[in-house]
Amino acid sequence: MEMKRKVMARGDRDWLSDLPDPILLHILSMLSNSKAVVRTSVLSRKWRFLWMSVPISLDFHFPIGGSENDNLFYLASTHRELIIGGIARKSRNSGSGALVANVESFALGIINTNHQRYEFPQFAYKNNSLRDLALRYCQLNPTGSVNWSSLVSLSLVSLPLTDGVMEKVLSGCPNLECLELDSVSGIHRLEISSVKLRELSIQDYINENPDLWLEILAPFIQNLQLLG
Repeated sequence: MEMKRKVMARGDRDWLSDLPDPILLHILSMLSNSKAVVRTSVLSRKWRFLWMSVPISLDFHFPIGGSENDNLFYLASTHRELIIGGIARKSRNSGSGALVANVESFALGIINTNHQRYEFPQFAYKNNSLRDLALRYCQLNPTGSVNWSSLVSLSLVSLPLTDGVMEKVLSGCPNLECLELDSVSGIHRLEISSVKLRELSIQDYINENPDLWLEILAPFIQNLQLLG
């Protein structure tokens, strides 16, 4: 009876998880579907964050021709998958969160048929690894400080902004080199004091108050583009 128990216990063992991490990472890197790599995070505690060390690119697109309910379902499932995988996880202690440390490039654009903008989550304003960030049709409203210390390139397209929000964003990007503002509104003073930010592109600026002009103070800018 004791021998039978040992055999059963040996048969229940997860031999795959017992492999060294380098071998597991090599196996994950062989998967052609990057989303399948992320889904391995639900297998066990060991696998939860293992996929983060695999260089992958996640790309989600709404189904073409789908109804609003289809789009909402797809958005919810995508959000759930990212939460499970750890792209956006919240700290149990503080209630705040952060994007996964290994994410260096992130692009987000959501168009709502009800003309309601997706509000960029508060936990996402804290990230030390992002280098390229592109946001479209979102709402930026950081309640605290912004910390994108590694960000090099920032693109904001079709966003309503305020001078205060823009000031917070720029103060939280000490290494920013390139800033693109396309079809943005609400800002009237853009002050850039960083010596590292050398490229500024402003296209199709939306001036909702004809009595106010956009004032730009950027003494260190070397490449300035004003279009539209």
